[in-house]
Amino acid sequence: MSVRAAIADLPSKESQRTYECAWRFYSQWLAAQKLEVVRVRPKHIQLYLAKLRDDGQVKASIGRALTVIRSLYSRVVTDEHMQANPAREVKGPRVDSTPKTPWIRDEGEIEKLMNVHEHETSWFKRRDRLIVRMALGLGWRRAEVAKVTVEDIDGDAIGVVVKGGKRELFGLPDFLAEEIFEWRQFASIEYGALFPRRPDDPRPITGAIVYRIVRQSCAHVGIDVVPPHALRRTAVSYLRENGVGLKPCQLMLGHAQEATTGRYDKARDARANKPGELLGKLVHG
Repeated sequence: MSVRAAIADLPSKESQRTYECAWRFYSQWLAAQKLEVVRVRPKHIQLYLAKLRDDGQVKASIGRALTVIRSLYSRVVTDEHMQANPAREVKGPRVDSTPKTPWIRDEGEIEKLMNVHEHETSWFKRRDRLIVRMALGLGWRRAEVAKVTVEDIDGDAIGVVVKGGKRELFGLPDFLAEEIFEWRQFASIEYGALFPRRPDDPRPITGAIVYRIVRQSCAHVGIDVVPPHALRRTAVSYLRENGVGLKPCQLMLGHAQEATTGRYDKARDARANKPGELLGKLVHG
């Protein structure tokens, strides 16, 4: 069936699981209503969304369900099993797109986190410090940091598969390129995972391990514990405050649109948005 093929074509296992689960619940509802997939009309999808709302689903979950249904019906239409996508004109609930993830606002705290375990020389502490610096210095997601391999590194650049399954090549800041080189020399890592689980276990760490490392590192330097995704927003906000354009930040984070990156930028808050402040340097006295 077209839907099965469409799910199999998704770029990541996580996306496949998400779509498969959402479509399964939708299919079960259709079966209870004695409706065939190809006989569905917009009113039926509206009824399904209302059912999700009545079941206590939050707006974001309902919106995701609609996104899955709309996307998979597009495949059904493309394969000429239906003439029109019944979900195309159905509107989902309005969701506040402002990220709720906190970020580290104080530059002194950012500096402390960048230098966590600064004087530690153990294998684990050095690994964990580099992980934190990569998460902050590149603004990457925890899964992206966890999956980096030696083969991804090309001099002062690094390749990574970003969200959506697309591979991108990013420039490495000099301090990270130097520390990666030193870490590989120290840990004798010639190939494979840049961040093994242990000195005697070459398997790559997981996103869950990165999560734990970030939280423990925050606690170690006396910062209110924040999730790893907060470092992504921290990186963008700090760079934007210091004059880096939105486009370079977008490329660094691997976003398809600048608007998405803009939501990570705390400078979008009215009180923090003071572009005219730069002109203050021209005022004497």
